[in-house]
Amino acid sequence: MSHAFATARTTPTLRVSLAERTAALSAALTRVRRTPAAPQSDTRTALLTAYTEAQDVRPIFEHEDDLGTPSYRAALKVETRLRRLVSEVIEAPTPTTRDGLATLALVMAIDAEGRMQFRGDSDREYARAARALVILTGITLPASFLGFGDEPEFETRETALLALPGRLPEWARVEASAAA
Repeated sequence: MSHAFATARTTPTLRVSLAERTAALSAALTRVRRTPAAPQSDTRTALLTAYTEAQDVRPIFEHEDDLGTPSYRAALKVETRLRRLVSEVIEAPTPTTRDGLATLALVMAIDAEGRMQFRGDSDREYARAARALVILTGITLPASFLGFGDEPEFETRETALLALPGRLPEWARVEASAAA
C-alpha cells in the first residue's frame, strides 16, 4: 500500500486505531510541501485595479486602426498587466482558504467575462464554473463587470463601454513612451 495509513500497525481486530490513523495522517500532511502565497486581499486589490484600467482602455482597442500608436501600445501594456495577474493566480497552487478561493473566483470571472457568447463548449463550461464559484464564495464583482455573456443586457453594456473614450493610466503612457 502506498497511502498514508500503510505504516500504521493493525490491532488484533484488523482495525487501525484512531490514534494510529491520526499519527499517520499527520505524518503524511507534514510531507506535503506548501508554498507561501501573497495575502489574497493584496492580490485581489491589484487585480481590481488592473481590471478597472483594462476596462478603461478597451475602447482604444476598438477604435485604433494603427497598432503602432503610442495610445495603442500603452493600452496593450495595461491589458498585458491584467493578463499576467490573472495567469499568476490561475497557475498558483489551489487555494486552501476562503479568501484564496474568493480571489480565484474573481480571477475566473474576469477571465470568463463574455465567454458565454462564444460557441466553444470549453468557453461556456469555464464561464459556468466561474459563475458557480462567484456564487459559492459570495464575492462581489466590480461594477464595471459586463457579465458572462448570456445576460440579456450584456451586449448593450459592452456597446456602451466601447462607445466611451478610452482612458490610459499615466504609468502605461510612460512605459509605452520609454519602449518606443
